[in-house]
Amino acid sequence: MGSEATNFIYRQNTARRNTRRMLVLFGLGVFSTAALLYLLAALGTGSFDPTLFLLIFLLVTGAVFIAALFKVFQLSHGGKAVAVALGGRLVPPHPSDPDERKLRNVVEEMAIASGVPVPEIYVLDHELSINAFAAGYSPADAAIGVTRGTIQNLNREELQGVIAHEFSHILNGDMKLNIRLISLIFGLLFLTVIGRIFLYAGPSGRSRNGKAESALPLIGLLLILVGWISVFFGRLIQSAVSRQREHLADASAVQFTRNPQGLANALKKIGIISTRSYIKSPHAEEAAHLFFATGIKGFWSNIFATHPPLAKRIQLLDPSFDGDFSKLSLKSLASQTREEPQPPAKKTPPRIFPRVPLAALSGGYETAQEAHQVLETLPPALRNRCSDPLGAIVLIYSTLLDEHPAIQEAQFEQIKKTYGEQIARECIRTTRELRQLSRSQKLALVSLCTPPLRQMSPEQFASFNRLLRELVYANQEVDLFEFCVLKNIEHNLKGHFFPQRQRQGHTGIESLKEEVSTVLSILAQTETDDPQEVIAAFNKGAGHLNSGGLALQLLENPNYEVLDNALEKIATDASTAAKKLLLEACNVVVASTNEQVTEEEADLVRAISLVLNPQGL
Repeated sequence: MGSEATNFIYRQNTARRNTRRMLVLFGLGVFSTAALLYLLAALGTGSFDPTLFLLIFLLVTGAVFIAALFKVFQLSHGGKAVAVALGGRLVPPHPSDPDERKLRNVVEEMAIASGVPVPEIYVLDHELSINAFAAGYSPADAAIGVTRGTIQNLNREELQGVIAHEFSHILNGDMKLNIRLISLIFGLLFLTVIGRIFLYAGPSGRSRNGKAESALPLIGLLLILVGWISVFFGRLIQSAVSRQREHLADASAVQFTRNPQGLANALKKIGIISTRSYIKSPHAEEAAHLFFATGIKGFWSNIFATHPPLAKRIQLLDPSFDGDFSKLSLKSLASQTREEPQPPAKKTPPRIFPRVPLAALSGGYETAQEAHQVLETLPPALRNRCSDPLGAIVLIYSTLLDEHPAIQEAQFEQIKKTYGEQIARECIRTTRELRQLSRSQKLALVSLCTPPLRQMSPEQFASFNRLLRELVYANQEVDLFEFCVLKNIEHNLKGHFFPQRQRQGHTGIESLKEEVSTVLSILAQTETDDPQEVIAAFNKGAGHLNSGGLALQLLENPNYEVLDNALEKIATDASTAAKKLLLEACNVVVASTNEQVTEEEADLVRAISLVLNPQGL
């Protein structure tokens, strides 16, 4: 098994250990809070009755779990619920504010380069510090939140480093655990929340039961003091789960952008501006582990920090930094970064690569820069269509219209039947505009259509997706581009409209020989036309999986419909480690015959990655 798979399994095992540790600390927090309340009650009454402890324990446990379940329900809409709770405002598709326009461009580049849906983008207008977060249960409902101070204080290169850090949390599978942790932390902090309400209640002067009301502040103070035990364990949980993942996210961001200086300078600016990275929102406490940098200040944040020390993070990126922020200034940092991304030096057409390990293939490809280049070459009129649902629908259907007149006429009638003649004719006109674009440019447009398509109702999406499949199969066969469009739409949007808990498979590669053979066969035949090279490429990929004597068979001319069925079965039944290992084998196949990665190969591996989704998000 390759080192990349080993690292992935190590991260998965670490995540499981963190989850178990989180649950143990949560249980200890609930028990300790109940024990302290019992001790105070027993001292007050002079009776150490075990029944009283059981009653208090049940009451505290019930209150904590009800509060946690309330937060789960509140966050059921995914990342946007977290962003709105923290004071975020949705950034429009075509913002007039230049800082917001810069932010949207960077997020779209990262999404296209990494092969995930473009997330919803929020700006926290009232937060002047430098901070950001990614939240959601999966890439389908992810949201990126950025403070106003971030987009005002960081140049494009620095902002790219911060956004790449947040995308690494999406790709490394951190978001689901993070959003669940918010609910647990809220449950533990519930007593202090109630205590604050009681503390400021006070007697109103109108109640007949003035003594009871006058006691509320005292009860509130008592609950806050007792709640410090819960706060202690809450901070302990956040610290235990978050710190190592921040180092991993920094490293992934640098690997993604090939530019450690941008991320390093963003962190340096946190160290020298007065607002630092602190978040003023009252919900910052429960979401402290989400942020790019330390979001809260105070006693607990110093003892149980959710993030590694700022200076240490910078030194891992910039070894020349001595840890003294007093030597830095905004002016000196400005001279160290370039404001605009530089296009790749080679003259080849821009290519976008999938979110699977490409170390064996890329030879140092600047994926984020290439994504920027693709977006910059898109015609503005076509890109503007990605701003509303109807324009996005027209654009996607237009990419699928066949060049053969008879087939296109049949597709025209299918669109007309569902959306009317005007929309059908608009699709025909748009098809002519798309003919000059490369496959990567067209797929980039499809990716940019994800945010507006989320505005449809589930019924509208079901109708849209049904027609999408009819257009794809109109000529009785599926080509590579159609397959990529179909997988992009279905796997980026189905989870948004029809969220459901995906069953985690446990089957190994050895039980999916026919399906795995299909995947490697069609990839080997995309890699080369030479029969001998096809065999060699397939055998190299199979050899990567052959640690247990696995016998795979090269299939002759498998089609994309067969591939679709094979991938769906692997996605449902295979274990996470098996999916990851298969994607490594795909890379081995693509790298087997030459140093170049063609558009066809990159697009196919991207589609395979979308379906398999090895991060288990």
